[in-house]
Amino acid sequence: MTTTLQGLARWADQLESSDIPPRVLERVRLQHLGIGAAIRATAAWPLQRSLASLGQRRGAAALAFGGRASRRDAARVHAALAVFLQYDDWLLGGHLGAAAVPVAWAFAGKHSTAEIVRATVAANEVAGRVGASLLLGSGRPRRDTVISSLAAATTAGLLSGLSASQLAHAMALACVGAARLSWRTALAGDASAALAHGAAVVAGLDAVALARIGTTGPQHVLDARGGLLETLSPAPLRAAFTGLGRAWLTDTLAYATDPVALSAQVPLQAVAEILARHVKAADRPLRWDQIQGIEIDVAAPTIGLHLRSAGQVGCGPVGWTLRIPQAVGRLVATQVSPGAFFDPDAGQRVRDAAAAVAQRVTVRHSWGRTVKLVEHLVDVLGPLFAGLTLAELRAVRSAWRPPLAMSGTSLPAASDLVDVLRARPDRLLDRLRYQSGDLADASLDQLQVRLGVDLRLYTTRGGSWPEHRDIPSASPGWPWEDTVRAVLAKWTDPRQAAPVGLDLDLGPARSLLSVGDGASASEWAQALLSIG
Repeated sequence: MTTTLQGLARWADQLESSDIPPRVLERVRLQHLGIGAAIRATAAWPLQRSLASLGQRRGAAALAFGGRASRRDAARVHAALAVFLQYDDWLLGGHLGAAAVPVAWAFAGKHSTAEIVRATVAANEVAGRVGASLLLGSGRPRRDTVISSLAAATTAGLLSGLSASQLAHAMALACVGAARLSWRTALAGDASAALAHGAAVVAGLDAVALARIGTTGPQHVLDARGGLLETLSPAPLRAAFTGLGRAWLTDTLAYATDPVALSAQVPLQAVAEILARHVKAADRPLRWDQIQGIEIDVAAPTIGLHLRSAGQVGCGPVGWTLRIPQAVGRLVATQVSPGAFFDPDAGQRVRDAAAAVAQRVTVRHSWGRTVKLVEHLVDVLGPLFAGLTLAELRAVRSAWRPPLAMSGTSLPAASDLVDVLRARPDRLLDRLRYQSGDLADASLDQLQVRLGVDLRLYTTRGGSWPEHRDIPSASPGWPWEDTVRAVLAKWTDPRQAAPVGLDLDLGPARSLLSVGDGASASEWAQALLSIG
């Protein structure tokens, strides 16, 4: 009997570029530029200089900061840098580009651009399905390391020429070999989470090396009772593994246009819009000391991460990338010099102003936003949740443990999505019982990241500025040409393109996006990583 993992490996092995819809290929090419930009944005940070010192003078892969290294070292370094500023992409199932893309570059060798794009698509679809099956789990950091390792193994296995059987064993070894990552580490705001991500990618490469010499992995790891899926979620969504070749998770790619976590993207963009409107209206920026308060109403997943990060003791050098109030404060403090938003050596004046604004930011839960989010997920992803029972929802709810910072509070978090389903069985839960269970029947091309906000900024003069936004820029539902332009600007000058967009020469970036399928993947990767 073929296991789920064997089916995934066989599909990935047989996938041809001609089987992939043009829109998916275009999204993945843009994914490569986005990850290149995320790495380029770290040029001034000590972490990049530290990792550069570990590189070798010789090796098969080019490094972003010059020189070359082994494939293993290059993949680890670039994967860590890609996630350091939370500037990487996201798709249904998790953050996969920061694993698949650096590995594709490291193993580019004599491959063509089309071949590494194909391997990236396969990694998105395979590892993304494991991530999607765990959407109702509470152990996101552990899930992230598993899917990063799996994405790395899938990409490297395909580009290394493993057979379908060997690839299945590599995938199994990657699933069980990734290190455990805690919420405390994930939210520390320092280099630890980035280095853990790099280590997970290396675990995937090790899995490929082991499979090549005949080491076998647990092929039943995704199917067995008490296996990986049930360990990470009380209600695994097994419909996630259907629809291969007919449903493309890559359609759900969202490209980060700001160096903050996905849930902080819209709040930051809403404040940026208000600041821009103020400049137009008053012909001068809104000073930090003119802000009396900022109220931000968000959906359950956003408030959940906000409360977790607020309870994190200490805050590393990039802690603002995970914390809405701190990100907003930094934006206000650096608005007249957008590049300073990324500056690791921001002056004391900037730090003080950012801290003062952060104390005036209130993040609250909006049941209206949460209900709209759940209704949207049921509408477009119904088949993924097919057959979900009330008993399973209760198991999900009881398995979720609030962080210390949330003890004694009635504010909701991600698990309250379950409560919405349970409270509206006539409209939501009952509808799930009659879904097909085939992901190909879902409307993945209509999925939106509805982590929107209702925001109001109050000034010391007694005025207020409202802003309502539903989805992040450059995410599904955003005009495609605007998305392409945003990612090209991000690659052209990561420090200036976000959070305030400027006029930039996008010609070189467009040339990289449109490079021919038969072009050298090694040369393409080196150009994407160039830091000039």
